[in-house]
Amino acid sequence: MKRIIIDTLGGDNGENEIVLGAIEWMKNHQNYDVLFVGHAANIISLCEKNQIPEDRYLIIDAMEEITNLDNPMSLLHDKENTSMVKALTALNDENNIGLFSCGSTGCLLVGSIFKIGLFKGLRFPFLAAELIKFDSSPLCLTDCGANIDVKENDLLNIAKAGSAYIKSLYHNESPRVGLLSVGKEDHKGNEVTKKAFNLLKKSDLNFIGNIEGNDVFKPNIDVVVCDGFVGNIILKNAESVAYSAMDILDKIGNDPLLEQAKIAIYKRYGYNSQGGSVFLGTKEIIVKGHGVASSSTVISCIDKIVKLYENNFISLLEEEFN
Repeated sequence: MKRIIIDTLGGDNGENEIVLGAIEWMKNHQNYDVLFVGHAANIISLCEKNQIPEDRYLIIDAMEEITNLDNPMSLLHDKENTSMVKALTALNDENNIGLFSCGSTGCLLVGSIFKIGLFKGLRFPFLAAELIKFDSSPLCLTDCGANIDVKENDLLNIAKAGSAYIKSLYHNESPRVGLLSVGKEDHKGNEVTKKAFNLLKKSDLNFIGNIEGNDVFKPNIDVVVCDGFVGNIILKNAESVAYSAMDILDKIGNDPLLEQAKIAIYKRYGYNSQGGSVFLGTKEIIVKGHGVASSSTVISCIDKIVKLYENNFISLLEEEFN
């Protein structure tokens, strides 16, 4: 039986929230098992309380966790006993199809490079967030926070990886790619985006040109390309606007229609409701959950890992870069 690896440590809400999310997912899915990496005694106790059969899960005991205060490069020499390093190492087993972790993004990025490896031509992996456009169709925003200093060739690779993501999950053979800039005109942007524009224009991608911030959620774009600094701001600003809209609706009243509207807004723009961000460029599937991931976030993230696996995402990436 194929397994999904769950790094149970490193989340702001504690280990139990992550384990319980995975348990809830297991109750409704019989085709995959789970490999937990974390505090074995606690995980066993939670599984037993929720009547999960012993043959549905494995555990790698790990008492140490990576924190946001850890230097990412420390993974290379003194963090072998942490749950993140043990989980990354386990990902090299062909029976394990993907990894979920909500630990430090920087540490997971470094670990993915040295413990898993990248496809040819990549300097680092990128983070892709899946958002929902105005017409309810999916949008890939990448990079959304992994790399804040990029070069023009990195932006080209980001576009290739994001395009492969949409192709894999949604069988869209020609995703429309837009380069985020300060104007739609070809000559707008800083030096990196201007050079990236020329590379994208010469590529085989379905490049539609520069887009501005107010174009991000429009139906005519499938992949938004930017560096991680800008992408992370876009991501969190969208969530902030959603919470602001929900607050306005709260103050209007308690009408059932308003409650439905609030739920719809959160599901569409609340980052934690969308699951996690996917590492693009690594040779195995890695999904990074938000630090404040809830049990429902864990369920969404595991669903995403399975969907990427069943749609041969890694093979598509390999074709793109090799």
